[in-house]
Amino acid sequence: MSKKVYRSAQGKTVDLGAIQLQNETVRAVGNMGINARGDKINSQNRTVDSRTKRIGKQYKKQVSNVVNDRVSETKHDQPKTISKEEKRKVKSNIEEKMRSEAELFSVNVTEAAPVTDDPIAEDPTPVSSGGLADAIARARTVKQEPMKTPRQQSQEKAGVRKI
Repeated sequence: MSKKVYRSAQGKTVDLGAIQLQNETVRAVGNMGINARGDKINSQNRTVDSRTKRIGKQYKKQVSNVVNDRVSETKHDQPKTISKEEKRKVKSNIEEKMRSEAELFSVNVTEAAPVTDDPIAEDPTPVSSGGLADAIARARTVKQEPMKTPRQQSQEKAGVRKI
């Protein structure tokens, strides 16, 4: 008996493993042309190619393309040679972009924020440069408030309460 033994609602035991073994040569439902075991079958339900042979062929295809832990080389795998002048141009372009980005994201801080002991107090608005750094700073600013009781929440609601 297999591990796939279940009890029906009427108390009878049903061995699904045995049922699978009995019907493994039966054509599977669908348009793939295989049986329940996974073998390819023809229109007369005869096995044309077994599942293990198909998996073995697929494995050999994958392994034959890999040589010494590297995929077979093509002309695209060859490294491109770059002259020293092209390297200098690329390097200068990168440095120029980095300088321009540093200028965009630089923040001028004129005053330091006063330090208070009360963490609930609202922070003064920071000096903004109007860029990405400002947007990130605004997103990270958290305003802390004490939690309100249900009674306080009901008192704040607008509208008629009692007639």
